[in-house]
Amino acid sequence: MEEEPQLLEQQEQNQLSEGEEPKEEQPKECILRGKSLKSVPAEAWQDRDIYKLSLQGNKLKDLPPQLRRLKNLQELILSFNAFDKFPLVACDFQNLRTLSVSRNRLKTVSSQICQLTNLQDLWLTGNVFEEFPEALCSVELGNLEKLYLYDNKIANIPQGIARLKKLKVLNINNNKVREIPEAFYELKNLENFHAKGNKIKKLPPKFGTELNQIKLLELNGNPLVIPSLAVCQRGINAIKDFQDKKKAEAESTRAALLARQQVDGVAQFRMNNNDEKITINGIPKLVANKEDVYCIDGIPAYRVGSLPRGLAVIINNHHFKTDPSCIDESRQLPDREGTQIDKEKLQSIFSQLKFEVQVHEDLSSDDLMRVLIQVSQEDHEVYDMFVCCILTHGSAGVVYGSDSIAVKISDITSTFVSSRCPTLRGKPKLFFIQACQNEESEKPEGLQEDAVHVNNVIPDQADFLLGYATVPGFVSYRHTTDGSWYVGALVKALDKYYNRLHLLDILTIVNDTVAQESSDGFVQVPAPQYTLRKRLYLDAPM
Repeated sequence: MEEEPQLLEQQEQNQLSEGEEPKEEQPKECILRGKSLKSVPAEAWQDRDIYKLSLQGNKLKDLPPQLRRLKNLQELILSFNAFDKFPLVACDFQNLRTLSVSRNRLKTVSSQICQLTNLQDLWLTGNVFEEFPEALCSVELGNLEKLYLYDNKIANIPQGIARLKKLKVLNINNNKVREIPEAFYELKNLENFHAKGNKIKKLPPKFGTELNQIKLLELNGNPLVIPSLAVCQRGINAIKDFQDKKKAEAESTRAALLARQQVDGVAQFRMNNNDEKITINGIPKLVANKEDVYCIDGIPAYRVGSLPRGLAVIINNHHFKTDPSCIDESRQLPDREGTQIDKEKLQSIFSQLKFEVQVHEDLSSDDLMRVLIQVSQEDHEVYDMFVCCILTHGSAGVVYGSDSIAVKISDITSTFVSSRCPTLRGKPKLFFIQACQNEESEKPEGLQEDAVHVNNVIPDQADFLLGYATVPGFVSYRHTTDGSWYVGALVKALDKYYNRLHLLDILTIVNDTVAQESSDGFVQVPAPQYTLRKRLYLDAPM
């Protein structure tokens, strides 16, 4: 990793202290490092010809206006101070080439930074940024070549980063970035990209092709799925080969499906030119007002062919804390033994069905909604559908977070209606709910009750399916070592029939399987509720 200016400065000083003579006269500089200064002394601006000013390792919170006299300043080092606001005086040095404000307490960057039109190196590491500073996405900073933002809390990279046309080095190590925007394709001069220790699960589909000039790529410590971390570690060419292969597979799948339907005389398509413009995270998109007519065996069906099929989010609440203010202390929510079996079965089957699987464990009520809202705000345009599996305690119309606070099921589904998640408009949104709450009754050893007296909620918009583990007013069961009856039957049926039957037929088989399951007279029947408008095949039927 390239060393920060203050570290290089220290090395130079060490060399001089060891008796090494400079070969030529050095440009003027002012070094006031590590003096615990709370204000900048006058000596910093006495010589107006200095090119470098180092104030690192002090206790500064602001810069005096007198520093503006340093018209020739090219390097300003303010790292390891106490700045909680971006120092505006620093934005007035029009000849500045290097600026370091690392290891302070900055949350934002002033829009006035765009005045630094000659800036080439910018260090903002080790602050408290939660968002990528929008002020940096300015055409006026078009000469910026190196940007260091590692060791912050940044969650996103905006599309505006494409304006930094000359950027060669970008370091966002150890943040919370989840996604790399396609705007990266515009960074044609990017040579070094450091993004280890983030939360990136997939790369943009043309990352390998559009950014093949990258020489150093660092992605360790990310939960990469598409492509895998092993592929990424082999470099940009390996990523390109992987993405080209996936694209070819997707095109081949679609072509084969279309060819089969055309031969059978059952494929029909109708395009509507009155497309509606929407905006996703600031990017204009086109969404058809009327979908293509697509049939299988003469019956309308949802189109399926993308790889991956879509996101499959699994929320698995195993351990619970009691909140006496929200539920009766006499009805404390127990831990849900056996739920790990359900989680592993669901994770396996949806991976097999070519979904991108996300697993979240022991989410509080707030975290549960936060995760789903965040998922709803992602761009699902390339996907065919969305799946969410919720394994937790529940009662009438609600599920419980791990903090024992209820979340309305209607609040969960409403997060994915078309107005809030437009890139899932017209696409199936599937929710499988194994909601459970222990109730005092005599049951066989190892068996626990699930979903006690649930009033099932049906979403008021089209293209939803809610697979409840039981009908209203009855319980569902979960074995502490084998998992729940419902999830076990669901996974087995999906595995056997995913490429033979449409989903509602599969769920009918699940109903029958669970209804026949019994243990000393304890019986349950699942209850799918749906507003699907077409048949849904999870794969092209054989």
